[in-house]
Amino acid sequence: MTEEEKKRAKRLFRELGWILVMGAAYAAWFSFTGIGIPCPIRLVTGYRCPGCGITHCAVNLLHGRIHEAYKANQFVFILAPFGLIYGIWRAVRYIRVGTEELSIPETVVFGILLVLAIAFAFYRNIYLI
Repeated sequence: MTEEEKKRAKRLFRELGWILVMGAAYAAWFSFTGIGIPCPIRLVTGYRCPGCGITHCAVNLLHGRIHEAYKANQFVFILAPFGLIYGIWRAVRYIRVGTEELSIPETVVFGILLVLAIAFAFYRNIYLI
């Protein structure tokens, strides 16, 4: 590993560490108080966005309640393993190459995911899942 790769790895792990600390603090806060960050889309429109239920999903997973996690947000529950694999791949690529730019195929996949997320939002609000 070159010195530049070591610097990038150190920076990446420091940033990921902070994200994990903040995520753990939020999960603990939510687990003990039940108070979460309200969805601005739901506050304004009354409809659930594609991300509504992510906190419940994550906390239920942390407590081992798989079925409840799935019910909280099916879209995120199904995509999370793929997101984790993609995140690891991006981290390795960043450490080795140093690039943070998205490739054209990645951009296309994210566009497709955006369309699927919007379709999920319509579906879950129409059928109230």
